[in-house]
Amino acid sequence: MEDVRLELARLRRRMRVQTIAGIGVVVAAVFVMGGADVVAKSGVGLFVESDAYKVRTQDASSTLQDRLVVTGGVATSRLKVANGNLVLASQSSTSVTDAGTLWYDSSTGVLKYRDSTGWISTKTSSFASTARVLGRKSAGAGDAEECTLSDILDFVGSAAQGDILYRDASGWARLGAGTSGQVLKTQGSGANPLWATQSVPTVSTTARVLGRKSAGGGDSEECTLSDILDFVGSAAQGDILYRGASGWVRLAAGTSGQVLKTQGSSANPVWATLPAQALPTGYLDGLQMDAISATQVQLAAGRCRDKDDTFDIVLSSSDTATITTSSDIDFTEAANTWYYAWVIADSSGTNATRAFLSSSSTSPTLPSGYDKCRRVGAARNDGSSNFRQGVTNGRASPRLFWFSAGVLVLNAAGVQTTTQTLSLATMMPTTSGRALIAAVGSSTSWNALRVRRPGDSAWTEYGTLQAVTSAGSNLTSWSSNDIVTNASQQIEWKNDNGNAMSNSIEVKGYYDEP
Repeated sequence: MEDVRLELARLRRRMRVQTIAGIGVVVAAVFVMGGADVVAKSGVGLFVESDAYKVRTQDASSTLQDRLVVTGGVATSRLKVANGNLVLASQSSTSVTDAGTLWYDSSTGVLKYRDSTGWISTKTSSFASTARVLGRKSAGAGDAEECTLSDILDFVGSAAQGDILYRDASGWARLGAGTSGQVLKTQGSGANPLWATQSVPTVSTTARVLGRKSAGGGDSEECTLSDILDFVGSAAQGDILYRGASGWVRLAAGTSGQVLKTQGSSANPVWATLPAQALPTGYLDGLQMDAISATQVQLAAGRCRDKDDTFDIVLSSSDTATITTSSDIDFTEAANTWYYAWVIADSSGTNATRAFLSSSSTSPTLPSGYDKCRRVGAARNDGSSNFRQGVTNGRASPRLFWFSAGVLVLNAAGVQTTTQTLSLATMMPTTSGRALIAAVGSSTSWNALRVRRPGDSAWTEYGTLQAVTSAGSNLTSWSSNDIVTNASQQIEWKNDNGNAMSNSIEVKGYYDEP
């Protein structure tokens, strides 16, 4: 053992001498190059002291600067390059295999060092583009390479189009693309997802969709279009759908008779009540006047435009005007006088529409509160101040007023071969220009009673009589027809020849145009 110890001591001395000699060679080389001025132990100047030793050279201003510093007296010496740079030779390849060796690879521009397994690159920056990381995508070991996110995700292994990544119990895994049409199905927490074939639901008939119309959650159900539209909420008969600002909305049914009214773009429709539609110009329907007693006229229900054609008058039910009631008339009663029946109304709606009698056929004096009116008939007071009774036939204008009993206006026993004028004014109001008459002729031989409107050339033949074989027989003939009068309610009449003739004309009624 002593021999071994002595041999180890001798070996250490030889190594020390070799180390000193090596340093000396470096120092000598520096001196030879002309740059070293001092090689000295720090603080003492002895070259062999186990402390720090320096190699100094002058800088550009001739000042000595530390260049190489070697430390001693420790288990591991350190060589420090001060005030300078350590430049390695540029090599594109090297055969060195010693661990701890530095090498500048000029082919890649990368500084490498050698460990026990091989060369390792020190490059950690300077990427060619954004969104890159360092990794190794080429096969086998080697230098780090720039990799895209897609390159990194491909590290999961054998990635192909249609694959997806999922997290399994230990890490991220690849799920290969499933069969076309399959869907990704989760199996809940603690389990991996998988591709599954989705079953296609069927319905019982056409025009059906799957939904949920029953209350609460549950299985899907077949729904009709009506079921789906009911999803808008609380739908009932008469409701409609419209598009609101954010979606479809239900508009509940309005009041009967209302119409759907648009309020323009960017506004919702509403139910609205239209203003009453005005009746046509001059319109008259119903409101027939009947003279029902000696003192009363009655108007049937009806409606019309007022006399100025500015207002619709509606009489909902029949109404009576009495000539002896002051609120129903605007005159003092007189015998043998025409009085005119009016329907009067209040445009404000305060006073009820009703019947009224006036002595005027054009401008009645209306009771207080009334401002609209329309004449609808005329009644004649006889010599006893009683109305000649009768009824109106026809709803519109013109209309015929029938007297309950015809009135005789001509009773001439003698024959008249020259034209005679006959007034019908007592049985026709000034508002009428046409009468319904009955003409009667009586004779023992042939003759005829003819009538016409004054000024006409043609005659209308009434009561044409043809003689019979028995001499002295009395023949009678009559006929009824309309006759147009002149403005004074007059007609003309005569007989055809001089044969004895009895002539009678009776007014049955008149036509009025209210």
